[in-house]
Amino acid sequence: MFRKLFSALVLGLIMILSVNACQAGTFQKLYEIRLSSAKLGSDQAWSRTFNTMDGDLKLQFRRLAGEGDAKRFHLTVKLGKKYVFKKHFPEVEGGYSIMVIKDTSTSRMFYAVQSIDQAYLYGYEGETAKFETYIDSDNYLNKYNGDSIIAVTKGGDLILAFEPPYASRVAPNQRYSFFWDNNTIWFAYRDLGTGYGPIYNESQ
Repeated sequence: MFRKLFSALVLGLIMILSVNACQAGTFQKLYEIRLSSAKLGSDQAWSRTFNTMDGDLKLQFRRLAGEGDAKRFHLTVKLGKKYVFKKHFPEVEGGYSIMVIKDTSTSRMFYAVQSIDQAYLYGYEGETAKFETYIDSDNYLNKYNGDSIIAVTKGGDLILAFEPPYASRVAPNQRYSFFWDNNTIWFAYRDLGTGYGPIYNESQ
């Protein structure tokens, strides 16, 4: 009797640990930098190369002197010697941050470019040979009109949060959690609802 009870307890513990392991996040923040007109002078650029499963990928974020505020910054992405992505970004209060994220379960690399107005998550997909836009914060309900934030939590979850500046537990906010789906070769997501504190307190 005791042996059967002990076996049942051990089996239950294994099942609980297995569920927790499956639910554990797999994302890791590798790098982050904040860029603005104050940090980038006229026609100056930040650039950095990252070693990926598809080869060396170089990001360059340049402040353009000859453009108006609507096209103040320019992002270019090169894989090896080939340009795979180009996009203009407007001048915004507080500037931009660029974050490099790795999915440790697949070794895929993703690149978040974000401001208080809009957040994007990009990545190069070898099967399509394209630099894809996986997340655009404008495509998700932001009913409280909060600032857009892509973050990786200490638990390894990839989150898109909408929250006001200096958010508190009682401030209106929203969150979405993202998961990589190997079947669709894209992100799936879950609406986590509201009622959170600042995502900054939970971020890697």
